Amino acid sequence: MTNSILASVAALGMLTAIGRAVLPVSAQDNGIPPLVITAFNGGIAASYTVPRTPWGDPDFQGSWTSDDASFPVSRPRNQAGLYLSDDLWTQRQKQIQTTLANSDSEGGAFRNDIARRAFRQTSAIVDPVDGRMPAFTPEAEKRRAPRDFGTFGDGPFDWTTDFTLYDRCITRGIVYSAVRSPYGNGVRIFQSPGVVAISYEMVHDTRVLYTDGRPHINKGLKQYLGNSRGHWEGDVLVVETTNLTDQTSIDAPNGRGLRHSDKMKLTEKIKRVARDIVQYQVTVRAVPSDRRGSGHLCPSVHAIPALDPAPGRQVAAVRMPRRQPRA
Repeated sequence: MTNSILASVAALGMLTAIGRAVLPVSAQDNGIPPLVITAFNGGIAASYTVPRTPWGDPDFQGSWTSDDASFPVSRPRNQAGLYLSDDLWTQRQKQIQTTLANSDSEGGAFRNDIARRAFRQTSAIVDPVDGRMPAFTPEAEKRRAPRDFGTFGDGPFDWTTDFTLYDRCITRGIVYSAVRSPYGNGVRIFQSPGVVAISYEMVHDTRVLYTDGRPHINKGLKQYLGNSRGHWEGDVLVVETTNLTDQTSIDAPNGRGLRHSDKMKLTEKIKRVARDIVQYQVTVRAVPSDRRGSGHLCPSVHAIPALDPAPGRQVAAVRMPRRQPRA
């Protein structure tokens, strides 16, 4: 039996699909679902030719943001299906336009960290089909501890390990670095022959993804962001991440919640589907004892979604112009 969660996200400038799948650790690529394209709100995708780097790889370079991923990770129980009804879709569009119209007259440090366009998704999770996170198993529940929520919990706070890695400004983990937060959703992608680098605005993690065929490091070496190796399947960048620790979580925003096993593996699929949209998907594979149920949970989260091609937005306390995505 396979436990899996697949998330798919679309966001401004970049569409992101984030998927979490809990598959047996022995599962290979044939257990990974295909890329789910949610960027076009259930409609027909527009024809688009992905630009190429001088050395021939698909070109994703530029600054992106998940600000437009204004839907929840898990689907509300009062909604059915991956996409909103016409009435709810109209309401979301009006809400975003109202927020955008009022943003210039509002103060605050994060007034530009807002959605600028609406996507129809009801949740980032698209598989299981109910769009909700599978329950933990009793075995996984044994790992639950006050430290899982750090400063968002009740303590005790006696030592550094009583806090989350997010509390300590170390990392939010891979999955929740791609999920929209109230602020700091910028992502920059850099490429050179044989390597892709993804740099997150929040907590400033930078991941170096080698695509030159080198193997993973020794499985005994564990890292907060694991060890990632990528390869190209046509226009899709596929990234396999192993060697994770058991110090982060995919259960709640910013890496809070019951921590996963150090045997968890991630498979990301990234494709540029329009000039200003990149679809991102992550499938989480963990030991079967972590989650109940089977299938792929595909949360559609505008994580690295569209890199906001807007002329500028506030980053920290400084207004910086955004780099326009390459045509």
